[in-house]
Amino acid sequence: ARATPATCSLVGLSLAGCATRRCGVRTCASAAAPGAYSHGHHHDHHHGHGHSHDHLHDHSHGHSHVASTSSPCCGHDHFEESSVSRGLRAVGLLGLSERMSHSGAITATSMACYAVALALWTPVGAATLGEQLAGRLQNLALAGTFVLSGFPQAVEAACVAGSGKVDTHVLMALAAAATLVMGMALEGALLLLLFQISHTLEDRFTARASGSITQLLDSIPTQATLVEVDRLSGEPLMQSVSPVLVTSVQPGQHVLVKPGEQVPLDGVVAWGSAAVNSSHISGESLPVRTEPGMGVAAGSHSADGLLVIRATAGVDDSTPARMARMTEQAQASRPRLTRALDRILSMWSAAVIAATLA
Repeated sequence: ARATPATCSLVGLSLAGCATRRCGVRTCASAAAPGAYSHGHHHDHHHGHGHSHDHLHDHSHGHSHVASTSSPCCGHDHFEESSVSRGLRAVGLLGLSERMSHSGAITATSMACYAVALALWTPVGAATLGEQLAGRLQNLALAGTFVLSGFPQAVEAACVAGSGKVDTHVLMALAAAATLVMGMALEGALLLLLFQISHTLEDRFTARASGSITQLLDSIPTQATLVEVDRLSGEPLMQSVSPVLVTSVQPGQHVLVKPGEQVPLDGVVAWGSAAVNSSHISGESLPVRTEPGMGVAAGSHSADGLLVIRATAGVDDSTPARMARMTEQAQASRPRLTRALDRILSMWSAAVIAATLA
């Protein structure tokens, strides 16, 4: 099954990360209560057959953090619930088509079937096995591609048409069926296969992007070390060191970052010098020598020096949290151009079908 985009939020951020994919599944995570570490996954499926899984585990780590794990994607955002979709779901065909549509193994098997059919179609294949045997094997291989790639498409098109709409999915299914009538099964199988490959690649790229956001938020430590500093020299007063939850640190307070530790909050170096690696933000793998007065982002790694950081933002306003928030907002909103293209494609599909029937 394909993974849906995972969405994480920090307490105070109230980041309900809803990453909408082609299949219309939204994976949302709400902020947990301060002082608790919640690792949860909450899946709300907005596709006519809603079901949600809510698993919140409070471990009292102190750093409030909600992580939405990957889950199978199943659903369609381009058709409304209808008697057709309810009937297909009741007999299990809709669930089966969803699993097949998002299975990389099914896509790979369908590609292998088509490759065999294409090889048998060539003169070399016919000469090697004989035209009669090669033709039978070719038909068998093409049948495999039509079943593996065409069945999900046929179910999806039936649901769309059952909701009273016509879009590219319906047009694609009708085109594939027409190739069988016209004796062009090889072309029809290729059409269905390319359509399935595009969805599989989209699933993988979306899952990879969502995993990056999860890793970004996971890079923030759950605890910080508060320290008082000398007003004149700025040196840390080691007798004042106090480990606290990162959520309790306020802007203006000083935190101590030892060699090998991560910076818990966005801030400015008040004392010390170290080689700091901020690859989780900048992508630059080489550490940068950081001196007093220079800014550092939450999650940065101090490689070789002791630092005193004056916090400039709370955990909910850290650089990783803001990046996650902007990603969530970008994923949740559909550009005007996308909505306009959907309308145009719907009208185009209906026009093509009408012109064909005429």
